Amino acid sequence: MRIGIDIDDVMVRSGQVFYQRINERFGLNIEFTKVPSFSYVDEQILKKGYSLEDFYKFLTDMQTKSPYHKELVLRRGGREAIKRLYKNGHIIYLISNRHILILPYTTVWLKNIGILRYLSGVLHNTYTQKPYDLFKIREAKRLKVEVFLEDALDYALPLARNKIDVLTNEFLIL
Repeated sequence: MRIGIDIDDVMVRSGQVFYQRINERFGLNIEFTKVPSFSYVDEQILKKGYSLEDFYKFLTDMQTKSPYHKELVLRRGGREAIKRLYKNGHIIYLISNRHILILPYTTVWLKNIGILRYLSGVLHNTYTQKPYDLFKIREAKRLKVEVFLEDALDYALPLARNKIDVLTNEFLIL
């Protein structure tokens, strides 16, 4: 089976760290568990008088010039689950809307936690390529992904509407 897996808040609990940093930098009080969509964060940034360019630059800098990746921990059982899927003959792709500039940092992180060798590909998008869900749909179709592990409904629903089976966090093995 060909499997697509999101990284943030599927393989790793990153949302709380991510939003804590956004809140501190932009004077916001966004609760990670109450974010209805990724465009909501953009709207909050604009309301505070910042440009989206400022926001996206901050996100890129945060993930490339700070110890962000060192703070990320793979979910309990995640390494074993990836190994088991690989050993059972499944083809695994990580498909994320992380910025393409962060790909080298993600790759080093995946190597350091011991799962890079089990992956057939790691794909990143750009923050400015909207709507964000189209990237995951396009790549999942191109790679002939049969099932996608995704936490965000604003990605999961469009994937499902495009005939890609989706497992959300309630059913994840990671």
